[in-house]
Amino acid sequence: MTASHVRADDQLREEPVILTRASKPRRGRHAAEMDLAMAPGTVRADGPDDFASASGVYRIALELCGRARRLIGSDALLVFLGVNPVDRTRGGSKLRPLPTHALEWWRGTSPNGTVLPRVDSRRLRVAFVQRHQRPVAHTAATLVSEYLAKDVTALPEYQAVVSDVLHSEVERVCVGHSVLTLTDEEVRAAADDPGPVAQRLGTTVERLKLMLEGRLDTVAAACMDHTNSPYGRAGTPCTASFLLCLGCPNARSEPRHIPTQAVMLQSITRRRTEFSPSEWEARYATAHEQLTDLLDRQHADPEAAAKKATDEDGRLVELLLDRGLDLR
Repeated sequence: MTASHVRADDQLREEPVILTRASKPRRGRHAAEMDLAMAPGTVRADGPDDFASASGVYRIALELCGRARRLIGSDALLVFLGVNPVDRTRGGSKLRPLPTHALEWWRGTSPNGTVLPRVDSRRLRVAFVQRHQRPVAHTAATLVSEYLAKDVTALPEYQAVVSDVLHSEVERVCVGHSVLTLTDEEVRAAADDPGPVAQRLGTTVERLKLMLEGRLDTVAAACMDHTNSPYGRAGTPCTASFLLCLGCPNARSEPRHIPTQAVMLQSITRRRTEFSPSEWEARYATAHEQLTDLLDRQHADPEAAAKKATDEDGRLVELLLDRGLDLR
């Protein structure tokens, strides 16, 4: 780093943002130069010096090396008194800019003069990026591939974080795309007072009556608004496969649909032996999970419910799963 810098303020702030240039030679000659913006710390220092922020440490280095920098006419931020052991008797000590490799290793001493264990500055850098989980003078990809991914001690922690995120995302998707269901009691109540039931389902009384009459059925559910589909353009009829109704926000399920849902679950499960694992996963895994969840929320026994399905229900299910109902 150099001592050349500008202050990104109106010169009235006590602790300005500092803009400067730096060089990172190991990046290669075409990517070594970089601009740095160093902001003051959010916690005010107890004394006159701020050791907690990059801006504060930079100002300290400017002050400490200012006179030595002027003596040798250097613009380097850090200047030190170098000693050449071979040339010591002939004035081998002289001021010089700090070389790029000088801080890789150093030793410290305690107040009583005891030499402290050697500290590796590269480990300090790794500790920093692991703690703050943000890149410093490198890209986010470098942070992940060169620092975080190579830390085997932190792998269980990262796996736990990923697992928690995936589980929360699955729960969010399930809640956001779960088909709303009616119970037998609600179906009976809707015959006398459909208003509250229609309000809970997010529809009108007229649409609720059409649903209960079976006039909005797809195959395993009812569609409350086929012209406002998440799978197509608003205002046009939905052309998606009826299999996608199991995760559509427009779909509703009532007890009358349970036998068809149970038959569909059985047929999808049976097809595991007819397709390769990857093909079954791609075609039916999502529907299998949705049907299992839907029947579970309706407190239905799939085996018992499937026995109540008609031959027509079974024919429609097989036609759907064989893509016979899809638009070509």
